[in-house]
Amino acid sequence: MAEHFDRWSVLADSAMQARCNIESADSVAFTLIQHGSIEHVNWDGGSPESALHLSHRLRRVTHLHAYNQAQEKEFKRWVFTDACVRRGVAVSYFKPGIVLDHRDVRPGTKILFVGHPLCEPLHIAVLTHLREQLDFIAYYKPHPLAPMTSRVVGQQWQLIDEPDHFPAVDMLISYPSTLAVEYETVGVRSLLHPLDFPVDKARVLATALCHRLAGEERSGDQIPFQS
Repeated sequence: MAEHFDRWSVLADSAMQARCNIESADSVAFTLIQHGSIEHVNWDGGSPESALHLSHRLRRVTHLHAYNQAQEKEFKRWVFTDACVRRGVAVSYFKPGIVLDHRDVRPGTKILFVGHPLCEPLHIAVLTHLREQLDFIAYYKPHPLAPMTSRVVGQQWQLIDEPDHFPAVDMLISYPSTLAVEYETVGVRSLLHPLDFPVDKARVLATALCHRLAGEERSGDQIPFQS
């Protein structure tokens, strides 16, 4: 078992391939469990393959646990080799789940920034623009495996350090993350942006989020993802 297209899955795949070289391929089973979305990786219209720069596709996956059929198709198109797909990959779907924490009873709109070091300048800029347009309570939850940098500290948001703390909020702003999927399962919407969304377009995100919170979503608020 391993995460999606990261180094651990490549290592496991190589080990499975080595086993196939010395014993029957039918005896080798490799289960891949999705962690994180493979959709909407880059903002400029490129394919997931071009954004991920995959130099090694997985060859020996026999079972995929994916979030949904759309994610399954992305794995088969961009992450697995053609031979792997032709050989057959059993697929099952699951939805990661969380329990919301309602202890913060302060009145007002609550927004959670789902953090990643690559998005820190963007999120800080969005926070600044939002403060110009909206009175709200902000939380920042860093990525559990990609620690935040010092520039996140001291901003006008509450840092969520506990990995199992999921505050009840009205909206998320996030790259395509597992956490966004988890919040969706409990009815909380997310404004998603690619990991490489330009900082100079932060006001676009802030305005789109304000419109969504007000129930006034507009065509001009669409964030440019690849199709």
